[in-house]
Amino acid sequence: MHSHVWRFDRETLVQIGPVVDVLLVGDRPGAQPGTTRALIDTGADVSCIAPSLVTAMELRRVGPGKMGNADTDAYNLRIIFCGTTLPECRGTVLPLPRLDEAEDGAFRVILGRHFLASGTLTYDGDAGTVTWTFTSA
Repeated sequence: MHSHVWRFDRETLVQIGPVVDVLLVGDRPGAQPGTTRALIDTGADVSCIAPSLVTAMELRRVGPGKMGNADTDAYNLRIIFCGTTLPECRGTVLPLPRLDEAEDGAFRVILGRHFLASGTLTYDGDAGTVTWTFTSA
């Protein structure tokens, strides 16, 4: 079993949500991984990425995607949580242009429920913690 506890000040959890540092790895041979910040979003049914990261990482399109009523492209991505022993997550992300408008230090990736389904997420607002536990690697 792998588990990690992130600690936040309560106001950050309420105003923004849990934002964590991640290493993004594409599936194209020789592509450079990149680090950024990701919002863990239990309300998102899809995961999203800033289009500039898609370009910079040379992510390979794997097929069509749908966000609401809009058709878009889908890209495979591996996510490694920086500073943790959590196993990497794999999934499909869709480009979301407004993530390119993020200010410095803001998140550029949204991790939706299909990434979260690989473990148990516990959000404790009073303690200011978010714990993610994987029962298998």
